[in-house]
Amino acid sequence: MPTVLVPLAEQSGLITEIGRWVLEQACPDRNRWHNHPHAGDLTMSINVSASQLMSSDYVATVAAVLSGTDTNPELVTLEVTESVFVQDGGRSSSWTS
Repeated sequence: MPTVLVPLAEQSGLITEIGRWVLEQACPDRNRWHNHPHAGDLTMSINVSASQLMSSDYVATVAAVLSGTDTNPELVTLEVTESVFVQDGGRSSSWTS
């Protein structure tokens, strides 16, 4: 379950590596699906943990993966759960300001 895996990955420091792997797998999949005749402008959402967002190289990582997989960034949504804002209200309030 994600409620078990994500905290363990964050505690072990593997969440950033796992997140990059997910993005590296998902982007080519989205591109392949997009080539299906009935797909239209298929968008994709990827869950992101707070630890990933707070990583100093997160933006560069996402940009590199999108570029390296020739994925249109307008068709990818990075989603953060509300629990991020509940757990770290002080830091998250600066994101929404």
